[in-house]
Amino acid sequence: MSNSNDHDWESFCRLGEAIGDGLHHEDPWIAKEYKRLQKILLPKTDLEKNIEKKIRIKRNENINIQIIERLKKDKCICGSNLKQVRSGSKTVVCKNEECKKKYTYNSRKK
Repeated sequence: MSNSNDHDWESFCRLGEAIGDGLHHEDPWIAKEYKRLQKILLPKTDLEKNIEKKIRIKRNENINIQIIERLKKDKCICGSNLKQVRSGSKTVVCKNEECKKKYTYNSRKK
């Protein structure tokens, strides 16, 4: 380990102790700095990255399905149809060239 790396590990440990004491609720920079050092000192493995990618893809597919179902019955206030801005997005926009109003669907847990 280099001298810089030792300093980063010491800072990481001190910040972890501060989080354990609950100080991150008072000073938000503690959690931000801890996460920054965590990314540097403990990078994600390829397996973790692949799992996160699969989760993200599945979540976007579910959002797309839900938006398609909602767009079948929802219309803009001008009466035109709506379309999804991009895949995985909960934002839709009016297809009417003059209107172009944007709407965002909220998540509802059942």
